[in-house]
Amino acid sequence: MTTDQLKAVISKRPFAPVVLRTTGGREYRVEHPELVSFSPGGRVVHMWVAPDAGVALDVLMIESIHEGEPRRRRRAG
Repeated sequence: MTTDQLKAVISKRPFAPVVLRTTGGREYRVEHPELVSFSPGGRVVHMWVAPDAGVALDVLMIESIHEGEPRRRRRAG
């Protein structure tokens, strides 16, 4: 994922909530574009994923973006 690709998705109007999936398999739902900001160089994205919880990610670690809900993880066993 590039910074320009991510910015294009976040700035899309009308905005629909999206889920970012990292290369490590974690997923983060972005409810609103105002909950996302980029570092001055654009390499790091910070997202508020809950009222008092945020996460900072290297944009290069974002594997995919899709609209909708996070995928449910399967239980091992």
